[in-house]
Amino acid sequence: MKTPKTQIYITGEQVNGYNQITKFFDSIIKEKIKLPKNHPHIELRVRGMYRLENEAKTDECTHMLLYKEKVVATVIETRTDNNYVQFNFFQNLERLLG
Repeated sequence: MKTPKTQIYITGEQVNGYNQITKFFDSIIKEKIKLPKNHPHIELRVRGMYRLENEAKTDECTHMLLYKEKVVATVIETRTDNNYVQFNFFQNLERLLG
């Protein structure tokens, strides 16, 4: 699977974005890591974000796929100025393949 392009959803309708995250991470596990999803070297993490200027927690977050404690894919979930939910997808497979 190619890295998906940025996706933007109306607040409350972002379930399709979460489904795309699952497909994206599953394809990397199946096609690149080639281990079962429940293998002990594979971990999925979600971390919240804070605003630097006032240290307030936001509802923005980072979804990470780790293999042997190395980040191999990330999706950053943020809000646009119009309060839409935006998902940006990234791969870091040289960490896996190197």
